[in-house]
Amino acid sequence: MTVEPTTTSSSNADGTTDAIKNVAPTSSSSSSSSSAAVIVPSTHPSIALPPNRFELELEFVQSLASPAYLHYLATSGTLYQQTFLDFLRYLRYWKEPQYAKYLLYPHCLYFLDLLVPPESDPEVEMVEVKEE
Repeated sequence: MTVEPTTTSSSNADGTTDAIKNVAPTSSSSSSSSSAAVIVPSTHPSIALPPNRFELELEFVQSLASPAYLHYLATSGTLYQQTFLDFLRYLRYWKEPQYAKYLLYPHCLYFLDLLVPPESDPEVEMVEVKEE
C-alpha cells in the first residue's frame, strides 16, 4: 500500500486560501477507498474549517469525560495554554440542548465547567449588588 498526497486549495470568505492535503492510501488489491484530510494552514491568519467540524468537536468534547485524558492534558501543560483555554470556552456551546442531545457522555459538560468555569470568562463582567 502506498500513500499518494494530493494538494488542493480552498477559498475563504475573506479572499484568503488554505491548502488542504488529501492523503489517500492506494492499493491494487484493496477495494476500500479511505482517505484522510490534513489541513495545512496557509500564511494567512484564517484557517479553512473542515467539513466534519461537528463530529470532530463532538468527539473532542466527549473526550473530556475521560479522567485519564484530563490527567494527560494537565501533565503535558496543554491545559494551561491560553489558546487551549479559549478553545474550551468556545466549546461551551455544547451545553445548549440543541447540541447536548448528541452527547453520549453528558458528564463531559461537568468536566468542561470544571476546566473553564463560566465565571472565569473574561467577557462576562461581574456586577456587584448593593444591599439596601
